Amino acid sequence: MQVLRGLEPIKHRPEMYFPGGVTPSVICSSLIDDAVGLGARHVTVDCVDSWRVVSADVDWLRLPEHRVTPLERLFAGMYAHPIRINGVRAEAFVGAFAEAAYAATLGEMRAVVGELPLPESVSRILCSAPCVRSVAFLFRTD
Repeated sequence: MQVLRGLEPIKHRPEMYFPGGVTPSVICSSLIDDAVGLGARHVTVDCVDSWRVVSADVDWLRLPEHRVTPLERLFAGMYAHPIRINGVRAEAFVGAFAEAAYAATLGEMRAVVGELPLPESVSRILCSAPCVRSVAFLFRTD
């Protein structure tokens, strides 16, 4: 028996999480679902220079408020979804299948996956009003 840690279960058996296959669109849908489930009323998805950007009017990465998991850890492991039974937070899917990713608020932007620089064309649209949180990712194509 092999014990898988971090993101390995997702990478090893992606069909368990995405029966139709892993695409940038299904990862965006997972992020949207998390944001709406945690109270977002306004969510946008943009595609710029092969990057996907999901933004919402709530900081869903920091909800519920009693959770203070560091951002880098949210994207590097499987964490229980705060409101869904047997659910996994969508940030794990970004961590497993993105070449690079950034998490941004109005006051901060942080690389959370990889080391590729974020294009200026993408950084300009992060947290566009009324949004307060954005996740931008570049899907790994290998």
